[in-house]
Amino acid sequence: MLDPVEKSDFYPVRAMTPVTLSIKIGNGQVGGTNVTFDGTPLGSGPITNLPIGTAGQDLKDKSVDAQRRCAGSGLHLQRRDAEPDR
Repeated sequence: MLDPVEKSDFYPVRAMTPVTLSIKIGNGQVGGTNVTFDGTPLGSGPITNLPIGTAGQDLKDKSVDAQRRCAGSGLHLQRRDAEPDR
């Protein structure tokens, strides 16, 4: 069994701005994803534009956990949410 790969990134977001999460796995690999926020499950399976938090919730200094199991390699996380904090 291969050792797990861990990747952590921190992205600045504006206060009170909606954030979504998408996880893309390359090369048509199969597997499953589990996403939690503040210990609460948010989604599993394919993750595309999954809303993080609730309407009007301040997400600054918060974190999301995503665990992905897939056959092969090629995990790529890409930020597609709010503009950076200015």
